Order: sequence, then structure tokens, then C-alpha cells
Amino acid sequence: MKDPLQKDCIIATGSANFSGPSTTDNDENMMTIKGNPGVADIYFTEFLRLFNHYYFRWIVKKMTEQGSLDYDNPAFLSSTDTWTNQYKAVNTRENA
Repeated sequence: MKDPLQKDCIIATGSANFSGPSTTDNDENMMTIKGNPGVADIYFTEFLRLFNHYYFRWIVKKMTEQGSLDYDNPAFLSSTDTWTNQYKAVNTRENA
């Protein structure tokens, strides 16, 4: 993608990866889409979704290697229902 948020955006998509076999032997394809911000927005959104997914996994791996993985960190989902406690009303005589 080149300037995916601009009016004159360019998207290159397809199966070709520009390796030696890709450019000489394999049956690969490449399509360029120019000046279509709607399509660029969709491609860019999917790119960011995948990037964030793998970035989070990389962070978890690094934290695990460093021994600093903390499951009480709010970035991690809780395996119990204790996270709902913060949303429950306090049971006191005033609001009973």
C-alpha cells in the first residue's frame, strides 16, 4: 500500500511475492488498484487488524521470556468472573 489514507492511494495485492520462482516459474498474480480510497480503507483496516494481533502475541512472548508476564494486567482477559466485581453495586443499607 502506498498512502492508504490519501485520495491517490495505490494498493498492490495478489499471490506474487517477487521471489525468483515467483517471477519466473510459478503461476502468480499481482493486481494494482489506484485511486480507490474505499478499497484502500478496507485493505488498511485488515492490515492493522493483523498487525495488532501479531504484535500483541509478540509482546506476550517477550514478557514470558523476561518472566514479567502478569495475568492481572488489564490487557489480558480473566479466566474467572471476578472482572465483573467492579461493575456490581456495593450492597449497603443506603442502597438496599
